[in-house]
Amino acid sequence: MGVSEAWLRKARQEKAGPPYVRIGRTIVYRKADLDEFLERHLKRPEDSEGRFGAQKEKRGAVRATQTGSA
Repeated sequence: MGVSEAWLRKARQEKAGPPYVRIGRTIVYRKADLDEFLERHLKRPEDSEGRFGAQKEKRGAVRATQTGSA
């Protein structure tokens, strides 16, 4: 999933992470639950208003590639 055990622990405490199963002292995550959690938190470029989004609005269309000889 690409996150640390500490992040998962904190997310469990804050009830913000993916669903989990406790077996004794061991915490396990089902793959389907992790996939669903990631899908719900997926960010797409068109959804964000980061630095490049602001630049596009400010300057008009932004070129993805430059043409010409190098």
